[in-house]
Amino acid sequence: MQTIRKSNKTSPELSRKRLGKLPFNRPSRQKEAELYTYFKNQFGITNIDGMLYQRDKELWLFPDNIKPLMNKIRFSRLGIRVAEEFGNVRKSGFKTQHEFIIAFAKQANKNIIELNATQAKEYFQGKDIRELNFSTKNAPSKGSSGEILVSYRDEIIGLGKLVSNRLKNNLPREMIRDNNLFDK
Repeated sequence: MQTIRKSNKTSPELSRKRLGKLPFNRPSRQKEAELYTYFKNQFGITNIDGMLYQRDKELWLFPDNIKPLMNKIRFSRLGIRVAEEFGNVRKSGFKTQHEFIIAFAKQANKNIIELNATQAKEYFQGKDIRELNFSTKNAPSKGSSGEILVSYRDEIIGLGKLVSNRLKNNLPREMIRDNNLFDK
């Protein structure tokens, strides 16, 4: 029987990992200013910390302290999706994303519709809400339109779009539940 013995000291070759190109770019200063102005005018959100990046039509917010690591580490998930840009001949603007609103909800102070328990249950079931209370402190005026925040018991639970005094549900489809999430 023969034995195998190590005759010399060896050191492994260092492998170089390819990071790949980050698929995000910085938006123009004008677009960044437009987005922040939109959040200020629509929801009263003014203090948004982080770096804004864009991928296709999506705008993302990355934490400031991640910048030194961007070209050193490969990220599978990074940041929070803020809004999606849309535009055509008739209209252009931004569609706010649910994740962003939930993260920055404490700053919001305008265009907030307060729901009662029955309406909140319907909202979480993905239904549109027809009878709305426009008399609360931060509510939009009756007859206005556009994106609004949806609140239950003074907590922001999501987004909606106000169309003809009706709340169109903008809750992400993966969050819709058929069962009752809470009691009255």
